[in-house]
Amino acid sequence: MYQIFTRYNWKSTTLVVLFPLLYLILLFVNGRFQLSDFNVYYGAAEALRNSDQVYGVAFGLSSGFYKYTPEALMPFLAFSFMPYVLAAVMYYIMTIFVFFGIANEFKRLLHFQECNERTAEWIVFFTLLLGADFIEREFFLGNVNALILFLILLLLRFAQENKYFKAGVFFGMVLILKIHFVILLPYFLWKRQWVLLKGMLLSMFASGFLFLLLVGSRIIPLHLQWLKAVQDHNGHLAFSPNTIYASVTKLLGNLHVVYSPQVVVMSTLVIVALIYLFWIWKRKVQGVSSIEVFVLIALIPILLHTDTEHFMWSLPMFAIAMLFIWKLNGLPERLFGMGLIFLVFIPFVLNSPDIVGKEISHWFDYGGIGLALQFFFFISVSYLGVKFYVKK
Repeated sequence: MYQIFTRYNWKSTTLVVLFPLLYLILLFVNGRFQLSDFNVYYGAAEALRNSDQVYGVAFGLSSGFYKYTPEALMPFLAFSFMPYVLAAVMYYIMTIFVFFGIANEFKRLLHFQECNERTAEWIVFFTLLLGADFIEREFFLGNVNALILFLILLLLRFAQENKYFKAGVFFGMVLILKIHFVILLPYFLWKRQWVLLKGMLLSMFASGFLFLLLVGSRIIPLHLQWLKAVQDHNGHLAFSPNTIYASVTKLLGNLHVVYSPQVVVMSTLVIVALIYLFWIWKRKVQGVSSIEVFVLIALIPILLHTDTEHFMWSLPMFAIAMLFIWKLNGLPERLFGMGLIFLVFIPFVLNSPDIVGKEISHWFDYGGIGLALQFFFFISVSYLGVKFYVKK
């Protein structure tokens, strides 16, 4: 039986509880406690409550436009009744608890993968270290990325416990917060997780009905405005930094090949989907697999126009990758795997102008991080391909 509190549990617990509390104090001392992303949710929720404009209006910063589902504002309505600083501090503390839950769900999943307790603790520690920059941004900005990751981990826990309806309810909650995770829908259809999908539909319909009671006839205009905001946000997907499409279009441009941006996006999506389907078909795993889900959510930042902190969603995949590398028998393979993780470590962790300079840090933000993750996927696919043909 997996236990949350053990004598080996304090490395990652200290990392996700003590450091954020110290960081909170530093933010106040230096006058930098703003949580600009939370300010968007707070301002949009206040606007919704006052029947004001929600979409197309900047809250806080000039770039602070709300572009998520209208229903995602419901949890933030309670915050909108509080003074902003009090609401922001409460949300910050809630985020600490969310990361504590993430760390322990990581350890539970590693335990499920037959990893001993001490090794699991070290893997979680290094996984959180790998995501240190994204985690710092999550605390500084106050977004919902960590909350979504925690909900995904709970979804997998319930699926592994054969509580598929509850897993579906959490999936519905995730989709309400970020529509990006619709990437999981074809996977659950492929796996014929009908009970899970029923839970998803119930969760979304219940949220929609509750929202209808709150806003009445405004529900349709709000959803139309949301769809337009999503369309505007992803209007130039083929050239979006950190995506596979940007890498492809840059390569084609350097080769002086004439291309259609829409064709690049569609053809790239088809190729990625076919490779992924072939992989899960060869694995022949029945039911929902945590590894297969982790790969899908790790693909989101390089398939959609997102911010760099969304690369946090790749951390579960890297935790499993570290375990896989640890279990390799051959020293050369293990060293190669560690080297591959280290290459990802450079743009993931060292992305600070104080460490690598403004120019390199800017390149990391606008292409380098995505390129590192794409390289990791390319090498991993190549490795699995070689292993497959060697076995044949």
